[in-house]
Amino acid sequence: MVATKTMPLISVILPVYNAEKFLHICLEYLTHQTYQNLEFIIVDDGSTDNTPNIYNKYAGRDTRFKIIRQENSGPANARNRGLGMARGEYVHFHDCDDFVELDYYEKMVVAINQSEADIICGEVNEPGYMFPDFNRVQILATLEDKIIVPKAHLFHVVWRYVYRREFLSEHKLQYPTNMFIGEDTMFMMRTTYYARTIATAPGAVYHCVSVPTSLGKNAGKIMRGRANGDAREHSEYAKFMEQSGMAQILNQINRGKIVGRTRYEFLKIPFFMKKYYSNGDIKYYVLNIPLFMRRQTHNRIQIFICGIYVFRKYTRGV
Repeated sequence: MVATKTMPLISVILPVYNAEKFLHICLEYLTHQTYQNLEFIIVDDGSTDNTPNIYNKYAGRDTRFKIIRQENSGPANARNRGLGMARGEYVHFHDCDDFVELDYYEKMVVAINQSEADIICGEVNEPGYMFPDFNRVQILATLEDKIIVPKAHLFHVVWRYVYRREFLSEHKLQYPTNMFIGEDTMFMMRTTYYARTIATAPGAVYHCVSVPTSLGKNAGKIMRGRANGDAREHSEYAKFMEQSGMAQILNQINRGKIVGRTRYEFLKIPFFMKKYYSNGDIKYYVLNIPLFMRRQTHNRIQIFICGIYVFRKYTRGV
């Protein structure tokens, strides 16, 4: 455990919707964390199944639980309501169909104490995806590092991060409620830009199960009368990406002009070399002439020979 003088309260915000099949596992891992200075804010987004009986059972024996019930209005609204109720110095947006390792928040707090960063990025285990692993607490200050090292250009999810609540309040960062899909990407990119620093948390593993509809996105209720609002959000987000310079960085990453730190491996064959890029690409050279490239993103592998695309293989269905 970390020292008692540096044990910040962490608010775990948990939107739930018809989660009776998997909520028990999620709450078991949360309530048995090795780090105890937590509060659990459950926002029930209009569940119609046995979900309330499950979380009420845990709340009845653990005073760290707070329960909010609302009509179904989507995960963005639920997360914002939870954020408004949070008392913690840091907040974590947790999906109800996932679970975290028992020492997850303990390792997050280690990174918090070493870095005092606005955002802490942990590791993720999700079948078919290649989230980055970290071998040390690394403090990221430049915009390029804040994007490249956590691979934010590939993984647009918020539950891999723990946020300093005062930082979110200072920049008035909330989820856009007019969005039916993609609201977490907008939130994640904006927080990445405004964060003074982001720190990595080695060994803090979040297990993503990825059950569809787990957050209760009701298309009829959310989209009805919000088409113009959705368009406005996209337009404002596009302007933000351009004005902040993030669009240019993402474009350079996609074009291979920014690849972050690289690692070389010289093979026994004379003049044959493998070059590893932090964005997941592996390139093979003979006498510094590109011969073969294997490009792996979070859900597919692409093969190029002499610069010519040959084929691709999906590691997860799309």
